[in-house]
Amino acid sequence: MKPVPRGLNVAREAFTRLHACPEPAGHETVSSAVVADLCQGIGATVTTGVGGHGVIARIGSGEPVVAFRAELDALATSNGAEHLCGHDLHAAALVGALAALQAGEAPWTGSVLAIFQPAEETGTGAAAMVASGIDRLVPTPTVLLAQHSSPLPHDVVAFRPGPVTSWSETASIELTARGGHPGLAGSERHALTVAFSRLVYGVAPTIGQVTQARLGGAAWNALPNSAAVTVDLRAPDEASLSARRQALGRVLDQVGVDGVELSTAATRAFAGVSNDPDAAALLYRTFAQRGRTAVLMPGPSGTSDDVGGLAAAFSAPLVYWFWGTSGSSQMPASDHAALAAGRAPVTVPANHSPLFSASARSLDSGLLNLLIALSAWSSPRSTWSERQIEGPARARSSPVRTTEGERR
Repeated sequence: MKPVPRGLNVAREAFTRLHACPEPAGHETVSSAVVADLCQGIGATVTTGVGGHGVIARIGSGEPVVAFRAELDALATSNGAEHLCGHDLHAAALVGALAALQAGEAPWTGSVLAIFQPAEETGTGAAAMVASGIDRLVPTPTVLLAQHSSPLPHDVVAFRPGPVTSWSETASIELTARGGHPGLAGSERHALTVAFSRLVYGVAPTIGQVTQARLGGAAWNALPNSAAVTVDLRAPDEASLSARRQALGRVLDQVGVDGVELSTAATRAFAGVSNDPDAAALLYRTFAQRGRTAVLMPGPSGTSDDVGGLAAAFSAPLVYWFWGTSGSSQMPASDHAALAAGRAPVTVPANHSPLFSASARSLDSGLLNLLIALSAWSSPRSTWSERQIEGPARARSSPVRTTEGERR
């Protein structure tokens, strides 16, 4: 099988352009334009404005209809927005896969749908695309496939049948009290400081993780009159998440201090993603046969995603897997131990870390993963190896627009 230089070149161009313009959820204006431009350039039929800044690219015709999902948004941070979760990597690999298929660099039949989803980080993008009528804009997929980068070796894919990601919820807690001059506070501890400390230290890991905590006065010599704490709750299933939510409620009951008022709101929520058992088994065999190191996860990941909303809208089987960002194909013993304990590997910065980055080989591997996955459903099938990629209907009254691309 010949190399896929066209696919790799387009993928690398896509990554360079997307990485240079990180945009937070709901604001993916440039990112969606980049993806649409590249997909039109390879001759895909492109629909924009789906669920905000979502983009759908379609190539081929007929059955099977294999759909892939990638994300457009970057992680919102105190520095603005940064690509610290690999969404630029995911989208670039998918654009590159379309280019390879259009150039005849990989065998396939039927139709391929590339769904570039906005607002994954907030858990609202899939629902927005569904509300825009995505199930009426495209043919019903035979299967929906999605991959996500993780701190693993670049040639490793990891997934499981059934639940593959966690249920999660973000609780935002506001505390308010009278402020004042510290010199006039007397000998008692400031009530807001006491309540804040009780809350931060009262959230045990069995409940969740404190991800943000702010306490401060309007000036260096002023007692604070407000504080904010954000708690991330995660669990392998809905019932366990409810139990953690109740446990957090008990902590809040115990932090009460006279003169301090508390208010709580759930600001972000994700349902767990579940892989179709038969489709996952087929893909696991295909990855193994094509020379990938396929790892069967013992339980769902602690991360969350909203792609399940798209699968539900299509009534299509879903397979979601992880692949590595490391430039190495070996995993140190310390990383094996961390993964076995449910923690992130220690030698490769994990997603959302300020040190997160993807190796050049991870982009190549991500592209290869998509072509291998397609081969599980789209015949004729052929054998792939790492060496092969190392060569050089519209909704009414909506902003959705479809254009026919021309290859260039």
